[in-house]
Amino acid sequence: MVAPGLENRDAVIEGVRQAFPRATLKTPKESLTLSLKWQIPKSETDRWSTLFRDVQTLARSLGVVDFCVTQSSLEETFLRLSLEDEEEEESRTASR
Repeated sequence: MVAPGLENRDAVIEGVRQAFPRATLKTPKESLTLSLKWQIPKSETDRWSTLFRDVQTLARSLGVVDFCVTQSSLEETFLRLSLEDEEEEESRTASR
């Protein structure tokens, strides 16, 4: 999502947090960019059409300049799972 201005950036972040409580802001909060990126977990029952409609409605209500909804690539998914596996292994090793 692209916030309409710096003065609206926090409102956009809060709006997404309220609409999608499980979403994770991927853009560092201390960054002053207007282009904000989230990761929204998808369950088996979620539909792309519903997600897109919900994001579109939210974007309109917040005055967002532009938005995009994409699915993680296979490479991104592999890297995320590898990192999670490494963190889990480190946690097990540290607790021994």
